[in-house]
Amino acid sequence: MLDVETLVAEYGKAIYGLCRKLTQNAFDADDLYQQTFLTALGKEFRREENPKAFLTKICLSHYENTRRKYARRQRIAPVTEAETERISSGEDLEKGSLERELKTALRKAVEGLAEKYRIPVLLYYAMDLSLKEIAGCLKIPEGTVKSRLSTARKLLIEELEVNGFDR
Repeated sequence: MLDVETLVAEYGKAIYGLCRKLTQNAFDADDLYQQTFLTALGKEFRREENPKAFLTKICLSHYENTRRKYARRQRIAPVTEAETERISSGEDLEKGSLERELKTALRKAVEGLAEKYRIPVLLYYAMDLSLKEIAGCLKIPEGTVKSRLSTARKLLIEELEVNGFDR
């Protein structure tokens, strides 16, 4: 078993970044982050496994469970849009240089991707996991990961070109 303090110190920032990207708000990201490390406390870790991939797998598992619970609750008692609105950070991402605008457009394009494309993109580019590690986290073949990343890249390029950004 790994020391959780060591895991938090080494991988906490990366895992929190993933939590923010998955949930798209700070409140849910905080909950997901805490659940991830609480679960890691009680899990047995194999030395040959990448600690970052290990934590990512736990994080994705909690995220999927939360999504399923939310979907089930929505079928039973739908919550209106106004009740779920979150306060934004207040930072105006549209101001600044062309680079900042591109990053904003790219972030929005990634958020707009279907879940099956968005998660591999986040794991590959934001978490720097290998194709094999992503395949293990998502429990899908490596070829499927490659295919989804390729499709996601094409979709992102199309979206950015529609919004006026050239290659």
